Amino acid sequence: VEPAADSTLSKIRTNQTLNCGVVVPRDFGGNVTGSDKLVGMGVDFCRALAAAIFVGDFENVKFITFPESDNSSFIALANETVDVLVGGKVERKYDFKSSPMLGGFHFSTPYYYGSESANDDVSFYSIATREDDVVFASFVNCI
Repeated sequence: VEPAADSTLSKIRTNQTLNCGVVVPRDFGGNVTGSDKLVGMGVDFCRALAAAIFVGDFENVKFITFPESDNSSFIALANETVDVLVGGKVERKYDFKSSPMLGGFHFSTPYYYGSESANDDVSFYSIATREDDVVFASFVNCI
């Protein structure tokens, strides 16, 4: 069964590239501008997602890095610069469409929790997709 022509999955297959946004943690000490230097669970997830989309070809992925210190990664997800975002910090303001500019997002089950003290809010990180494509969000969460 082919996805709808305007769906995220259909666009990715047509372009032959998964655009994967990777949020780089504040305390990361290296330069990660080249995809050969990117490592970690999020990068591995993007390659696995590409393999699922392109029937085993995990190299059809373009990594686009973002700093953890601002919301540029979520802006890129909202304006379709990236198809999926890994390492995004889950916050209510993004999940409930508080900003018309950003729209809404769908978040996977968290895969990493921050190290805040018991008195602070606990941060957690997950994979984010656009809320308007539930089929793609479900596909991403099944990988």
